[in-house]
Amino acid sequence: MKLRTQFSILVSILILVIMLVLGTVLFVYEKQQILTENRNNQVVLLKNYITVCEESLPMDDDLMIINYSDMLVKTDPVVVYASFIGGDGKILHSRKNSIISFLVGNTDIKQQRTNDIKTQEFVLPAGEKILDIYFPVFKENNVAGFAHIGLNQKEIDKRIADALSRMKNRIFAVTFFAVLTGITGSFLLAFKLTQPINKLVDGARKLGEGKLDTKIKVNTKDEIGLLSKEFNIMAEKLQELDELKNSFVSSVSHELRSPLSYIKGYIELFLEDSEEKLDKKQIEYFGIIRKNITRLTMFVNDVLDVAKIEAKQLIAKTGKQDIAFVIDEITDFAQPGLEEKKINLRKAIAPGLPQVLIDEDKTRHIISNLLNNAIKFCPENGTITIGALVEGSYVKVFVKDTGIGIPKEALNTIFEKFRQAKAEHEKVGKVKGSGLGLTIAKGFVELQGGKIWVESELDKGSTFFFTVLIAK
Repeated sequence: MKLRTQFSILVSILILVIMLVLGTVLFVYEKQQILTENRNNQVVLLKNYITVCEESLPMDDDLMIINYSDMLVKTDPVVVYASFIGGDGKILHSRKNSIISFLVGNTDIKQQRTNDIKTQEFVLPAGEKILDIYFPVFKENNVAGFAHIGLNQKEIDKRIADALSRMKNRIFAVTFFAVLTGITGSFLLAFKLTQPINKLVDGARKLGEGKLDTKIKVNTKDEIGLLSKEFNIMAEKLQELDELKNSFVSSVSHELRSPLSYIKGYIELFLEDSEEKLDKKQIEYFGIIRKNITRLTMFVNDVLDVAKIEAKQLIAKTGKQDIAFVIDEITDFAQPGLEEKKINLRKAIAPGLPQVLIDEDKTRHIISNLLNNAIKFCPENGTITIGALVEGSYVKVFVKDTGIGIPKEALNTIFEKFRQAKAEHEKVGKVKGSGLGLTIAKGFVELQGGKIWVESELDKGSTFFFTVLIAK
Protein backbone atom coordinates (compact mmCIF):
# COMPACT_ATOMS: atom_id res chain seq x y z
CA MET A 1 0.00 0.00 0.00
CA LYS A 2 1.33 3.43 -0.95
CA LEU A 3 2.46 5.88 1.72
CA ARG A 4 -0.09 8.41 0.48
CA THR A 5 -2.93 5.93 0.92
CA GLN A 6 -1.68 4.86 4.37
CA PHE A 7 -1.42 8.47 5.53
CA SER A 8 -4.87 9.38 4.15
CA ILE A 9 -6.54 6.37 5.75
CA LEU A 10 -4.82 6.96 9.11
CA VAL A 11 -5.76 10.66 9.23
CA SER A 12 -9.30 9.90 8.04
CA ILE A 13 -9.78 7.30 10.78
CA LEU A 14 -8.36 9.72 13.35
CA ILE A 15 -10.73 12.49 12.22
CA LEU A 16 -13.67 10.09 12.20
CA VAL A 17 -12.93 8.88 15.75
CA ILE A 18 -12.47 12.44 17.04
CA MET A 19 -15.71 13.62 15.44
CA LEU A 20 -17.63 10.60 16.78
CA VAL A 21 -16.35 11.30 20.29
CA LEU A 22 -17.12 15.01 20.00
CA GLY A 23 -20.52 14.25 18.50
CA THR A 24 -21.36 11.87 21.34
CA VAL A 25 -20.22 14.35 24.00
CA LEU A 26 -22.15 17.16 22.31
CA PHE A 27 -25.27 14.98 22.06
CA VAL A 28 -25.15 14.08 25.77
CA TYR A 29 -24.60 17.74 26.70
CA GLU A 30 -27.38 19.03 24.44
CA LYS A 31 -29.77 16.35 25.69
CA GLN A 32 -29.14 17.49 29.24
CA GLN A 33 -29.75 21.08 28.15
CA ILE A 34 -33.05 20.11 26.52
CA LEU A 35 -34.22 18.28 29.64
CA THR A 36 -33.15 21.22 31.83
CA GLU A 37 -34.92 23.68 29.54
CA ASN A 38 -38.05 21.53 29.61
CA ARG A 39 -37.95 21.50 33.42
CA ASN A 40 -37.39 25.26 33.56
CA ASN A 41 -40.38 25.84 31.26
CA GLN A 42 -42.55 23.79 33.61
CA VAL A 43 -41.33 25.83 36.59
CA VAL A 44 -42.09 29.10 34.76
CA LEU A 45 -45.60 27.90 33.95
CA LEU A 46 -46.28 27.03 37.58
CA LYS A 47 -44.73 30.22 38.99
CA ASN A 48 -46.79 32.39 36.65
CA TYR A 49 -49.93 30.52 37.70
CA ILE A 50 -49.02 30.92 41.40
CA THR A 51 -48.54 34.67 40.87
CA VAL A 52 -52.02 34.96 39.32
CA CYS A 53 -53.52 32.99 42.23
CA GLU A 54 -51.76 35.10 44.85
CA GLU A 55 -52.83 38.36 43.13
CA SER A 56 -56.48 37.27 42.87
CA LEU A 57 -56.88 36.14 46.51
CA PRO A 58 -56.89 39.60 48.17
CA MET A 59 -59.49 40.77 45.64
CA ASP A 60 -61.49 37.51 45.71
CA ASP A 61 -61.25 37.63 41.91
CA ASP A 62 -61.98 34.00 41.04
CA LEU A 63 -62.58 34.91 37.43
CA MET A 64 -58.92 35.93 37.02
CA ILE A 65 -57.76 32.46 38.06
CA ILE A 66 -60.36 30.74 35.87
CA ASN A 67 -59.51 32.82 32.79
CA TYR A 68 -55.78 32.27 33.24
CA SER A 69 -56.36 28.52 33.71
CA ASP A 70 -58.41 28.41 30.49
CA MET A 71 -55.73 30.38 28.65
CA LEU A 72 -53.00 27.92 29.72
CA VAL A 73 -54.99 24.89 28.61
CA LYS A 74 -55.96 26.43 25.26
CA THR A 75 -52.59 27.89 24.28
CA ASP A 76 -50.30 25.05 25.32
CA PRO A 77 -51.09 21.46 24.21
CA VAL A 78 -48.88 20.12 27.00
CA VAL A 79 -51.09 21.63 29.73
CA VAL A 80 -54.05 19.39 30.61
CA TYR A 81 -55.33 21.42 33.54
CA ALA A 82 -54.48 24.25 35.93
CA SER A 83 -56.19 24.10 39.31
CA PHE A 84 -56.17 25.79 42.70
CA ILE A 85 -56.83 23.26 45.47
CA GLY A 86 -57.22 24.07 49.12
CA GLY A 87 -55.02 22.66 51.80
CA ASP A 88 -57.83 20.34 52.82
CA GLY A 89 -58.09 18.91 49.31
CA LYS A 90 -61.11 20.96 48.34
CA ILE A 91 -61.14 22.13 44.73
CA LEU A 92 -61.30 25.91 44.87
CA HIS A 93 -60.91 26.83 41.20
CA SER A 94 -60.68 24.51 38.16
CA ARG A 95 -62.13 24.06 34.67
CA LYS A 96 -61.23 20.35 34.52
CA ASN A 97 -63.27 19.25 37.50
CA SER A 98 -63.52 15.61 36.41
CA ILE A 99 -59.71 15.23 36.17
CA ILE A 100 -59.09 17.20 39.36
CA SER A 101 -61.76 15.17 41.17
CA PHE A 102 -60.00 11.98 40.01
CA LEU A 103 -56.72 13.46 41.17
CA VAL A 104 -58.10 14.33 44.61
CA GLY A 105 -60.10 11.15 45.04
CA ASN A 106 -57.77 8.53 43.62
CA THR A 107 -54.20 9.73 44.14
CA ASP A 108 -52.05 10.17 47.17
CA ILE A 109 -51.84 13.95 47.24
CA LYS A 110 -49.62 15.04 50.05
CA GLN A 111 -49.93 18.76 49.86
CA GLN A 112 -47.50 20.29 52.27
CA ARG A 113 -45.70 23.53 52.80
CA THR A 114 -42.43 23.31 50.90
CA ASN A 115 -39.76 25.48 49.40
CA ASP A 116 -39.42 23.24 46.34
CA ILE A 117 -41.77 22.53 43.50
CA LYS A 118 -43.16 19.03 43.88
CA THR A 119 -44.13 16.57 41.15
CA GLN A 120 -46.27 13.46 41.05
CA GLU A 121 -47.39 11.16 38.27
CA PHE A 122 -50.71 9.38 37.80
CA VAL A 123 -52.65 7.69 35.01
CA LEU A 124 -56.20 8.66 34.03
CA PRO A 125 -58.81 5.94 33.41
CA ALA A 126 -58.37 6.53 29.63
CA GLY A 127 -54.69 5.61 29.98
CA GLU A 128 -53.33 9.14 29.68
CA LYS A 129 -50.23 9.75 31.79
CA ILE A 130 -50.26 13.01 33.73
CA LEU A 131 -47.34 14.79 35.35
CA ASP A 132 -48.72 16.96 38.15
CA ILE A 133 -46.54 19.82 39.44
CA TYR A 134 -47.61 21.92 42.42
CA PHE A 135 -46.50 24.54 44.92
CA PRO A 136 -48.22 26.26 47.87
CA VAL A 137 -50.04 29.55 47.35
CA PHE A 138 -49.61 31.99 50.23
CA LYS A 139 -51.95 34.64 51.56
CA GLU A 140 -50.48 36.86 54.25
CA ASN A 141 -47.71 34.30 54.95
CA ASN A 142 -50.25 31.56 55.35
CA VAL A 143 -50.83 28.66 52.98
CA ALA A 144 -54.11 29.39 51.22
CA GLY A 145 -53.91 26.33 48.99
CA PHE A 146 -51.86 24.66 46.32
CA ALA A 147 -51.49 25.57 42.65
CA HIS A 148 -51.50 22.45 40.44
CA ILE A 149 -50.68 22.23 36.78
CA GLY A 150 -51.17 18.89 34.99
CA LEU A 151 -48.96 18.17 32.01
CA ASN A 152 -49.49 15.55 29.30
CA GLN A 153 -46.50 13.22 29.72
CA LYS A 154 -46.89 11.87 26.16
CA GLU A 155 -46.74 15.39 24.71
CA ILE A 156 -43.72 16.22 26.87
CA ASP A 157 -41.93 13.09 25.66
CA LYS A 158 -42.83 13.93 22.04
CA ARG A 159 -41.42 17.46 22.33
CA ILE A 160 -38.24 16.15 23.91
CA ALA A 161 -37.93 13.46 21.22
CA ASP A 162 -38.48 16.05 18.45
CA ALA A 163 -35.89 18.35 19.96
CA LEU A 164 -33.40 15.49 20.28
CA SER A 165 -34.09 14.42 16.69
CA ARG A 166 -33.44 17.94 15.37
CA MET A 167 -30.32 18.14 17.47
CA LYS A 168 -29.10 14.74 16.20
CA ASN A 169 -29.65 15.85 12.61
CA ARG A 170 -27.66 19.03 13.20
CA ILE A 171 -24.85 17.14 14.92
CA PHE A 172 -24.83 14.54 12.13
CA ALA A 173 -24.72 17.23 9.43
CA VAL A 174 -21.89 19.07 11.18
CA THR A 175 -20.00 15.82 11.83
CA PHE A 176 -20.47 14.63 8.26
CA PHE A 177 -19.30 17.95 6.85
CA ALA A 178 -16.33 18.02 9.23
CA VAL A 179 -15.37 14.40 8.42
CA LEU A 180 -15.78 14.99 4.67
CA THR A 181 -13.71 18.17 4.87
CA GLY A 182 -11.11 16.40 7.02
CA ILE A 183 -10.84 13.41 4.70
CA THR A 184 -10.56 15.69 1.65
CA GLY A 185 -7.95 17.74 3.47
CA SER A 186 -6.05 14.61 4.49
CA PHE A 187 -5.92 13.41 0.88
CA LEU A 188 -4.74 16.83 -0.31
CA LEU A 189 -2.17 16.98 2.48
CA ALA A 190 -1.03 13.42 1.73
CA PHE A 191 -0.69 14.32 -1.95
CA LYS A 192 1.32 17.43 -1.08
CA LEU A 193 3.57 15.52 1.31
CA THR A 194 4.12 12.49 -0.94
CA GLN A 195 4.53 14.36 -4.23
CA PRO A 196 8.21 15.11 -3.50
CA ILE A 197 8.66 11.50 -2.38
CA ASN A 198 7.13 10.29 -5.66
CA LYS A 199 9.57 12.54 -7.51
CA LEU A 200 12.41 10.94 -5.58
CA VAL A 201 11.09 7.45 -6.41
CA ASP A 202 10.74 8.37 -10.08
CA GLY A 203 14.23 9.89 -10.08
CA ALA A 204 15.71 6.78 -8.43
CA ARG A 205 13.96 4.60 -11.02
CA LYS A 206 15.37 6.69 -13.89
CA LEU A 207 18.78 6.62 -12.28
CA GLY A 208 18.54 2.83 -12.09
CA GLU A 209 17.67 2.78 -15.79
CA GLY A 210 20.95 4.56 -16.52
CA LYS A 211 19.54 8.09 -17.03
CA LEU A 212 22.26 9.74 -14.98
CA ASP A 213 21.29 13.27 -16.06
CA THR A 214 18.14 12.98 -13.93
CA LYS A 215 17.45 15.98 -11.69
CA ILE A 216 14.70 16.36 -9.10
CA LYS A 217 13.01 19.73 -8.64
CA VAL A 218 11.76 19.99 -5.06
CA ASN A 219 11.56 23.51 -3.63
CA THR A 220 10.58 22.62 -0.06
CA LYS A 221 12.96 23.46 2.76
CA ASP A 222 12.13 20.43 4.87
CA GLU A 223 13.82 17.03 5.14
CA ILE A 224 12.43 15.96 1.74
CA GLY A 225 13.94 19.05 0.13
CA LEU A 226 17.29 18.27 1.77
CA LEU A 227 17.08 14.66 0.60
CA SER A 228 16.28 15.82 -2.96
CA LYS A 229 19.29 18.13 -2.90
CA GLU A 230 21.56 15.29 -1.79
CA PHE A 231 19.99 13.05 -4.46
CA ASN A 232 20.84 15.57 -7.19
CA ILE A 233 24.41 15.83 -5.89
CA MET A 234 24.67 12.03 -5.95
CA ALA A 235 23.29 11.93 -9.52
CA GLU A 236 25.83 14.53 -10.65
CA LYS A 237 28.69 12.54 -9.14
CA LEU A 238 27.44 9.34 -10.74
CA GLN A 239 27.21 11.13 -14.09
CA GLU A 240 30.77 12.38 -13.69
CA LEU A 241 31.96 8.88 -12.82
CA ASP A 242 30.06 7.43 -15.79
CA GLU A 243 31.57 9.99 -18.14
CA LEU A 244 35.00 9.23 -16.70
CA LYS A 245 34.39 5.51 -17.14
CA ASN A 246 33.18 5.99 -20.73
CA SER A 247 36.17 8.17 -21.51
CA PHE A 248 38.51 5.57 -20.03
CA VAL A 249 36.85 2.66 -21.87
CA SER A 250 36.86 4.60 -25.13
CA SER A 251 40.53 5.52 -24.72
CA VAL A 252 41.52 1.96 -23.83
CA SER A 253 39.49 0.55 -26.71
CA HIS A 254 41.08 2.93 -29.17
CA GLU A 255 44.51 2.05 -27.82
CA LEU A 256 43.75 -1.65 -28.13
CA ARG A 257 42.26 -1.55 -31.59
CA SER A 258 45.39 -0.36 -33.34
CA PRO A 259 47.76 -2.98 -31.84
CA LEU A 260 45.22 -5.70 -32.49
CA SER A 261 44.96 -4.67 -36.14
CA TYR A 262 48.73 -4.77 -36.42
CA ILE A 263 48.98 -8.18 -34.77
CA LYS A 264 46.23 -9.60 -36.98
CA GLY A 265 47.85 -8.13 -40.09
CA TYR A 266 51.29 -9.51 -39.26
CA ILE A 267 49.89 -12.98 -38.48
CA GLU A 268 48.04 -13.08 -41.81
CA LEU A 269 51.17 -11.85 -43.60
CA PHE A 270 53.30 -14.43 -41.78
CA LEU A 271 50.89 -17.22 -42.71
CA GLU A 272 50.91 -16.18 -46.35
CA ASP A 273 54.69 -16.19 -46.51
CA SER A 274 55.45 -19.14 -44.23
CA GLU A 275 52.47 -21.46 -44.48
CA GLU A 276 54.47 -24.05 -46.45
CA LYS A 277 57.17 -24.03 -43.76
CA LEU A 278 54.77 -24.66 -40.88
CA ASP A 279 53.41 -28.00 -39.82
CA LYS A 280 49.71 -28.61 -39.18
CA LYS A 281 49.99 -28.04 -35.44
CA GLN A 282 51.66 -24.66 -35.90
CA ILE A 283 49.08 -23.62 -38.48
CA GLU A 284 46.33 -24.64 -36.04
CA TYR A 285 47.90 -22.53 -33.28
CA PHE A 286 48.19 -19.48 -35.50
CA GLY A 287 44.56 -20.02 -36.57
CA ILE A 288 43.47 -19.97 -32.91
CA ILE A 289 45.46 -16.78 -32.35
CA ARG A 290 43.93 -15.13 -35.42
CA LYS A 291 40.41 -16.25 -34.39
CA ASN A 292 40.75 -14.84 -30.88
CA ILE A 293 42.27 -11.60 -32.15
CA THR A 294 39.27 -11.24 -34.44
CA ARG A 295 36.95 -11.92 -31.54
CA LEU A 296 38.76 -9.40 -29.32
CA THR A 297 38.69 -6.82 -32.10
CA MET A 298 34.94 -7.29 -32.47
CA PHE A 299 34.52 -6.82 -28.71
CA VAL A 300 36.59 -3.62 -28.78
CA ASN A 301 34.49 -2.36 -31.70
CA ASP A 302 31.32 -3.19 -29.77
CA VAL A 303 32.56 -1.25 -26.73
CA LEU A 304 33.34 1.73 -28.95
CA ASP A 305 29.90 1.52 -30.59
CA VAL A 306 28.17 1.48 -27.19
CA ALA A 307 30.25 4.45 -26.05
CA LYS A 308 29.26 6.38 -29.18
CA ILE A 309 25.59 5.45 -28.72
CA GLU A 310 25.61 6.68 -25.11
CA ALA A 311 27.44 9.85 -26.09
CA LYS A 312 24.99 10.34 -28.99
CA GLN A 313 27.89 10.70 -31.38
CA LEU A 314 26.53 8.29 -34.01
CA ILE A 315 25.00 9.57 -37.22
CA ALA A 316 22.74 7.42 -39.39
CA LYS A 317 23.68 7.62 -43.08
CA THR A 318 20.28 6.60 -44.35
CA GLY A 319 19.28 5.82 -47.89
CA LYS A 320 16.70 3.81 -49.80
CA GLN A 321 17.35 0.09 -49.68
CA ASP A 322 15.67 -3.25 -50.25
CA ILE A 323 15.38 -4.89 -46.81
CA ALA A 324 14.83 -8.35 -48.35
CA PHE A 325 18.20 -8.07 -50.08
CA VAL A 326 19.93 -7.19 -46.78
CA ILE A 327 18.26 -10.15 -45.02
CA ASP A 328 19.29 -12.56 -47.79
CA GLU A 329 22.86 -11.32 -47.62
CA ILE A 330 23.10 -11.77 -43.83
CA THR A 331 21.55 -15.26 -43.92
CA ASP A 332 24.10 -16.31 -46.55
CA PHE A 333 26.94 -15.23 -44.24
CA ALA A 334 25.34 -17.09 -41.32
CA GLN A 335 25.00 -20.36 -43.26
CA PRO A 336 28.14 -22.05 -41.80
CA GLY A 337 26.92 -21.46 -38.24
CA LEU A 338 23.46 -22.80 -39.13
CA GLU A 339 24.90 -25.91 -40.74
CA GLU A 340 27.25 -26.54 -37.80
CA LYS A 341 24.30 -26.81 -35.40
CA LYS A 342 21.99 -28.38 -38.00
CA ILE A 343 19.50 -25.52 -37.58
CA ASN A 344 16.70 -25.19 -40.10
CA LEU A 345 16.36 -21.61 -41.40
CA ARG A 346 13.01 -20.42 -42.72
CA LYS A 347 12.27 -17.14 -44.42
CA ALA A 348 8.92 -15.39 -44.14
CA ILE A 349 9.47 -12.25 -46.18
CA ALA A 350 6.26 -10.74 -47.53
CA PRO A 351 6.31 -10.33 -51.34
CA GLY A 352 6.54 -6.85 -52.82
CA LEU A 353 8.01 -5.13 -49.80
CA PRO A 354 8.57 -1.40 -50.36
CA GLN A 355 12.01 0.11 -50.07
CA VAL A 356 13.02 1.30 -46.61
CA LEU A 357 15.03 4.24 -45.34
CA ILE A 358 18.01 2.73 -43.49
CA ASP A 359 21.69 2.97 -42.76
CA GLU A 360 22.69 -0.21 -44.57
CA ASP A 361 25.78 -1.02 -42.48
CA LYS A 362 23.99 -0.51 -39.19
CA THR A 363 20.95 -2.51 -40.33
CA ARG A 364 23.26 -5.37 -41.35
CA HIS A 365 24.75 -5.17 -37.86
CA ILE A 366 21.27 -5.31 -36.27
CA ILE A 367 20.11 -8.34 -38.25
CA SER A 368 23.46 -10.06 -37.84
CA ASN A 369 23.37 -9.60 -34.04
CA LEU A 370 19.80 -10.93 -33.76
CA LEU A 371 20.51 -13.90 -36.05
CA ASN A 372 23.74 -14.78 -34.25
CA ASN A 373 21.93 -14.67 -30.91
CA ALA A 374 19.23 -16.97 -32.26
CA ILE A 375 21.87 -19.43 -33.44
CA LYS A 376 23.65 -19.34 -30.04
CA PHE A 377 20.52 -20.07 -28.04
CA CYS A 378 18.86 -22.49 -30.41
CA PRO A 379 19.51 -26.22 -29.84
CA GLU A 380 20.67 -28.60 -32.56
CA ASN A 381 17.99 -29.42 -35.15
CA GLY A 382 16.08 -26.32 -34.02
CA THR A 383 14.35 -23.82 -36.30
CA ILE A 384 14.96 -20.12 -36.90
CA THR A 385 12.49 -18.01 -38.86
CA ILE A 386 13.48 -14.62 -40.22
CA GLY A 387 10.95 -12.44 -41.95
CA ALA A 388 9.62 -9.00 -42.76
CA LEU A 389 6.20 -7.48 -43.39
CA VAL A 390 4.56 -4.09 -43.78
CA GLU A 391 2.97 -2.56 -40.69
CA GLY A 392 1.62 0.97 -41.19
CA SER A 393 4.41 3.31 -42.24
CA TYR A 394 7.06 0.80 -41.18
CA VAL A 395 8.46 -2.53 -42.25
CA LYS A 396 8.62 -4.91 -39.30
CA VAL A 397 11.53 -7.36 -39.32
CA PHE A 398 11.56 -10.32 -36.96
CA VAL A 399 13.88 -13.17 -35.98
CA LYS A 400 12.16 -16.11 -34.28
CA ASP A 401 13.85 -19.14 -32.77
CA THR A 402 12.85 -22.35 -31.00
CA GLY A 403 15.56 -21.88 -28.38
CA ILE A 404 15.59 -21.78 -24.60
CA GLY A 405 13.61 -18.54 -24.31
CA ILE A 406 14.07 -15.66 -21.89
CA PRO A 407 12.75 -15.58 -18.30
CA LYS A 408 9.90 -13.12 -17.82
CA GLU A 409 11.82 -11.11 -15.23
CA ALA A 410 14.71 -10.57 -17.70
CA LEU A 411 12.60 -9.17 -20.57
CA ASN A 412 12.75 -5.58 -19.28
CA THR A 413 16.54 -5.56 -18.96
CA ILE A 414 17.58 -7.70 -21.92
CA PHE A 415 18.63 -4.64 -23.98
CA GLU A 416 20.83 -3.17 -21.24
CA LYS A 417 24.63 -3.31 -21.33
CA PHE A 418 26.24 -6.55 -20.26
CA ARG A 419 22.84 -8.11 -19.55
CA GLN A 420 22.37 -11.73 -20.54
CA ALA A 421 19.56 -14.13 -19.75
CA LYS A 422 20.73 -17.42 -18.28
CA ALA A 423 22.42 -19.31 -21.03
CA GLU A 424 23.07 -22.49 -19.09
CA HIS A 425 20.80 -25.11 -20.59
CA GLU A 426 21.16 -28.76 -21.42
CA LYS A 427 20.02 -28.12 -25.00
CA VAL A 428 22.56 -25.41 -25.86
CA GLY A 429 25.28 -25.78 -23.24
CA LYS A 430 27.19 -22.75 -21.95
CA VAL A 431 26.97 -19.75 -24.26
CA LYS A 432 29.46 -16.90 -23.99
CA GLY A 433 29.05 -13.37 -25.26
CA SER A 434 29.96 -9.76 -24.51
CA GLY A 435 26.42 -8.78 -23.55
CA LEU A 436 26.59 -5.77 -25.87
CA GLY A 437 24.98 -7.09 -29.03
CA LEU A 438 21.37 -6.28 -28.13
CA THR A 439 22.38 -2.89 -26.65
CA ILE A 440 24.03 -1.98 -29.96
CA ALA A 441 21.06 -3.32 -31.93
CA LYS A 442 18.67 -1.17 -29.87
CA GLY A 443 20.87 1.91 -30.32
CA PHE A 444 21.11 1.41 -34.11
CA VAL A 445 17.35 0.79 -34.47
CA GLU A 446 16.41 3.91 -32.50
CA LEU A 447 19.01 5.93 -34.40
CA GLN A 448 17.08 5.12 -37.59
CA GLY A 449 13.73 6.11 -36.07
CA GLY A 450 12.45 2.62 -35.32
CA LYS A 451 11.85 0.58 -32.21
CA ILE A 452 12.90 -2.89 -31.04
CA TRP A 453 11.27 -5.34 -28.65
CA VAL A 454 11.14 -9.01 -27.76
CA GLU A 455 8.48 -11.59 -27.01
CA SER A 456 9.54 -14.80 -25.35
CA GLU A 457 8.36 -17.81 -23.41
CA LEU A 458 10.78 -19.85 -21.36
CA ASP A 459 11.74 -23.19 -22.98
CA LYS A 460 9.69 -22.33 -26.10
CA GLY A 461 11.79 -19.71 -27.82
CA SER A 462 12.03 -15.99 -28.47
CA THR A 463 11.03 -13.54 -31.20
CA PHE A 464 12.88 -10.26 -31.65
CA PHE A 465 11.17 -7.51 -33.64
CA PHE A 466 12.40 -4.19 -34.97
CA THR A 467 10.93 -1.61 -37.32
CA VAL A 468 12.39 0.55 -40.06
CA LEU A 469 10.73 3.44 -41.86
CA ILE A 470 9.30 2.94 -45.34
CA ALA A 471 11.01 5.25 -47.85
CA LYS A 472 8.73 7.87 -49.42
